[in-house]
Amino acid sequence: MSGQDIRLRGVSLIARDGVGLAPLDLEVAAGEHLALVEAEHGAAGTLLDLLVGTARPDIGRIVVGGRDVTASPPGARSVVIVPRDLGLFASATVADTIAFGLEARRLPRPARAARLGD
Repeated sequence: MSGQDIRLRGVSLIARDGVGLAPLDLEVAAGEHLALVEAEHGAAGTLLDLLVGTARPDIGRIVVGGRDVTASPPGARSVVIVPRDLGLFASATVADTIAFGLEARRLPRPARAARLGD
C-alpha cells in the first residue's frame, strides 16, 4: 500500500461465531509494512476482512488514503491482501508473495522490481 495510509478509528465487529474484534484504533503510514500473525482465524483475520471489505464493522471508520471506505465494497478499495497459506504458496519466498500482490495490482515489472529492491 505504498502511497496510502490506513487509519482505523474505533473499529469493532461482533461476529455470530464468536470471532470478532474489540474496538481498535490503528494507523499504518504510507510505505510502512504491517504483519498480522495468529494460529487460526481470529482478530487478525477479522481485521483483514474489515480492511478488504468482506466484512463491515459494527462501529467505527476505516480510512484508506484519506478516503472513508467503511461502507465501500471490496472492489472499490485500493487494498490488496495476499494470504500466506502454505496450500497456495508452498514454495514461494516472501518476495514471491509480495510480487504476486503487486502483479495483481497491475504494477509494471520495473515498478515491482523497484518495490522489491531488485
